[in-house]
Amino acid sequence: MSGASWIKPARVSALAAVFDDNRAPCISLTVREYKQGEADFVALAMKPGEARLTAGVFGTAPLYLVPVGAVLYASWDLAELHPRLRADRLVPRTVARTLTRQHRYTADTLFEGVYRLTERATAVFTSSGLVMQYPEPAEHVLAPRALRPDVDPLDARPGRRPSACLLTARRNRDCPVEGGQPA
Repeated sequence: MSGASWIKPARVSALAAVFDDNRAPCISLTVREYKQGEADFVALAMKPGEARLTAGVFGTAPLYLVPVGAVLYASWDLAELHPRLRADRLVPRTVARTLTRQHRYTADTLFEGVYRLTERATAVFTSSGLVMQYPEPAEHVLAPRALRPDVDPLDARPGRRPSACLLTARRNRDCPVEGGQPA
């Protein structure tokens, strides 16, 4: 946790990076989307002996982290971390889910020792190592939503013509139908 450090923010027109070193030796860097309203972000705060990464609420671009000794490597592109990955250290559960196309939104990655900073998570890197802090599940995913009584979910199956109500459900919550056609 001492010596030279470098940070290379992604050069993407949809992102803005704000670097603050006014409180030396503490520094912060925030990478945020260019967007109206609440934008997603990843924030890095560094002080002597500690680097803290925090992700915003949307998880637009998960950040991959690989601690190697006293160095923390991070990238939005897993391929950039290739020199630090070992093919003989795969996570069997994640490999099985990937091969059977049963992907899950999770912090797990294909490789042992590679961590994913997902939405609302924090990673703290010190001389003791990397500690990942994941939030409680978001309220909107704790339970399935109730089906509307006037929509048959089987209408969405391939080969069946969806009901007019199902077609307009995304546009109009009340789903008015006149003469069998979407309003």
